[in-house]
Amino acid sequence: MKDDVTVASFDRLAVFMRRSGLRYEVNFVPWARVLRKISENDHALVFQIVRTSQREDDYHWLVPILDSNPLHLYGLESPDKNPDVWREIREGKRSAACHRDSVHCTVLEEMGFPPYTILRISSEQPALTEQLLLRKRVDFILRFKESLCNNLILLNLDARLFHLYKTIEQKPDYLAAPKNINPDILKILQQVDMSDLPPLKFRQVLTSNGSKDSGDDDLTCGLERVGD
Repeated sequence: MKDDVTVASFDRLAVFMRRSGLRYEVNFVPWARVLRKISENDHALVFQIVRTSQREDDYHWLVPILDSNPLHLYGLESPDKNPDVWREIREGKRSAACHRDSVHCTVLEEMGFPPYTILRISSEQPALTEQLLLRKRVDFILRFKESLCNNLILLNLDARLFHLYKTIEQKPDYLAAPKNINPDILKILQQVDMSDLPPLKFRQVLTSNGSKDSGDDDLTCGLERVGD
């Protein structure tokens, strides 16, 4: 079942594509496969890609789809027990995991993680970053909160195991076209009337008591085990 923000983003996509007059279908695939697919297909678009300065020249940015969706750095230990953690990160004494070629890896470097401390893994295996953290193969993971919550459901884990260290604001997610897009298709897409599209929505996560969580506190996904 899709949440209201996911529905809103698909509604925005549907209106945009309907106005273009182009037929389309949405396929959900891991990020590594997305990169392969768009490199081999001049009719493929990328749905819900974070716009960053590093990616700016690699895509045609067609329309924002989802409002700013912050990334969160999580570890297993409480930040109160790690007063020197940011110095240790800069000195290469702490490690983190991210999906290879994702925006997460770039953000980790911008946060001060030396490249050799970042474990870049395939996105093909679900919840692998969370498993690496739980096995203490790495000290931190950088995740969108809703993705982490979904993976914790998959792993049947208590959200209270994860402690928030930092929140990093991001630009909106976009519908984008790779540079190798068919020029006729690109021309059609760039001429779409974007007035009165369904509004952008900000993704929030429900806490265990049903209130909206803005991402400022430790992780709550409605997964906390009663009686623990």
